[in-house]
Amino acid sequence: MSALSVHPEEALACLNRFVNPVNMSHCKITSLDPRHFPAHLPITTLNMSHNGKFDFPADGSPFLVQDHLLNYHCEHCGITAIYAKTFAELRRLKTLNLASNQLKTIPGDAFNRNQLHYLMVGGNEIRQINDEMKLETMQHLVMLAASGNVDFKLMELSLDFANLEWIQCKR
Repeated sequence: MSALSVHPEEALACLNRFVNPVNMSHCKITSLDPRHFPAHLPITTLNMSHNGKFDFPADGSPFLVQDHLLNYHCEHCGITAIYAKTFAELRRLKTLNLASNQLKTIPGDAFNRNQLHYLMVGGNEIRQINDEMKLETMQHLVMLAASGNVDFKLMELSLDFANLEWIQCKR
């Protein structure tokens, strides 16, 4: 259990690494070793929601190395920032749910190495997607859910690409 920072007595009940999807929600996880899941273990869905003190590595390094991950859910955690390399080793990532965290912005190059289709970042503190207010680095994006970000500047957002079909942005 050294790969996770959790309360040891709760770790076994929360983690079954041989089940897909992997549900690690409500486990009091504070950090995750990037290579916790072996490369040969094809995890396609990982749910780490409701781990209130979990955040991505502050040094900007990839938080997880997993070739097969398609869906990552981390709602109601302690995430304060996304860095350029946070998701760099999740090359097949299609669904990212980071709703109800404490995000303020999303770097323009955060998803350059992914095939992200669905981005859910509602209920954060996001004012702008990145300094340039462009989504062009997210060429595969089909859906953006950003409701609940009170000061989000949707009208200033550049949406110059063909795949985007749906935006939700209620205050």
